[in-house]
Amino acid sequence: MYMDFSTSYDYETGFVPSKNMATDNFIRSLVALWEEPATYVRQFAQAVGSVSEGYFLSWFVEKCLPGEWVSLNNDLLFNEAGITAKQWRNIRNSLLQKGILLNRRTVAPTESQFTLNDALFEDLVSKHGKSDVLDMVSPPISINKLHLKTLADRGLAFVSILYLSFLQSEAEYQDLSKRGDWSPWTHAAEKHVFYSTMLSRRQQERSIAELTSFGLIESCVDGMPAARRCRYSLKMLADLTSEYLNGCV
Repeated sequence: MYMDFSTSYDYETGFVPSKNMATDNFIRSLVALWEEPATYVRQFAQAVGSVSEGYFLSWFVEKCLPGEWVSLNNDLLFNEAGITAKQWRNIRNSLLQKGILLNRRTVAPTESQFTLNDALFEDLVSKHGKSDVLDMVSPPISINKLHLKTLADRGLAFVSILYLSFLQSEAEYQDLSKRGDWSPWTHAAEKHVFYSTMLSRRQQERSIAELTSFGLIESCVDGMPAARRCRYSLKMLADLTSEYLNGCV
């Protein structure tokens, strides 16, 4: 049974289930629509020198208590954090090599468990915070988890999803009755994006190119001095999330 989520660009408020939809599928769809957002802490990315690793750590510190060992696998990482198997492999290997993430294998049951090297991680965050006051005051960015899973499933890089989340967080609020297919134009100068996300100039350019190729954003450079502005497509996000949800139910 195919469900039309096309009104989800009104912040998913237009979801109307089919009368023939199975109860479990209906519940799963609602859960996906109303999941709590993920959080990206720029200070963590700055401390480890990686945007994707910073996002994983933002998620992991909420999941894992100090000194606690947690079982992690590909399915859990994607379902809870929207991190694909390939991304998890790269993140895991890098953080293990840096000594920030610790790993052990259990026998009964056989599991791969992880914990954070809290002392080392806190020291790294503290050092970078002292070197740049802006690192300490940059607020976390909320990432719509349904959009995250949808776009990750489409193969978009995490840096592109983060760039889109930045635009969503910066966009001027509009009443439901005034929303169209596109968001308002948003200030997205290179330095402003960097101080909010830690995305480098090259990462920003790649993100803009990838998001544009999917019809998710439009951008322009204008004004004196020249500065970038962007807007994102509410309609395209709705179409993609609709396809993703119908593929899951």
